Amino acid sequence: DLPAQGLNRELKIAFEIAPVFKDDDPIQFVPNEADFKQFLSGFVAETVDKLSRITRLIDTKDLRQHFFLQPDARSLANVLDSHAPFADTLARLNAVATRDFGDAADKARIFEPCRVVLHFLTREWPEVHAQWQQRVQEKVGSDKILTEADIRRYITKVKRSQQDLHKLASRHVGALTLYIAPLTADFQAKLDGVLGDIKNCLLLLAQR
Repeated sequence: DLPAQGLNRELKIAFEIAPVFKDDDPIQFVPNEADFKQFLSGFVAETVDKLSRITRLIDTKDLRQHFFLQPDARSLANVLDSHAPFADTLARLNAVATRDFGDAADKARIFEPCRVVLHFLTREWPEVHAQWQQRVQEKVGSDKILTEADIRRYITKVKRSQQDLHKLASRHVGALTLYIAPLTADFQAKLDGVLGDIKNCLLLLAQR
């Protein structure tokens, strides 16, 4: 039947959504649930409109002359407006979207290491780096000068963060794919930048 066919088609399609982290807020998705449902609604409406144009072709002059009896070319959109199974399919697809986004929120917890890395990149490291740039200027023997232990500790921290990110992979939830690769690639590049900052501080320290 039509509802079953609609659900079967939906289950064969994977829509990518990207997890987004902001401070300590719950994980969000792009597109979010509301935007995703709006996309589905627009996609269905556009498809129905395109199919309706086929029936309108029958009324054109070039085709009418080939019919002995003029067929009743009803608009598909008008037919579906009063077609209860079609309306039921749309409602069920929306219900599936609600379910999948709910499940995605639970499954996305596996990506929490990204929040830790984000905090490190946006809050911790900028402050530490600014302090290090001052500390490498301290006199040799000062208890304020940057030490090898400080440098090793942050190299280890960055390497561990990169390993944690490397373990993360996209996850499938119903018709959705939690696409994490662009975010982890961005974080990996920024962590490489941190290693570059550490190297520069080490070189400055070695020149003292």
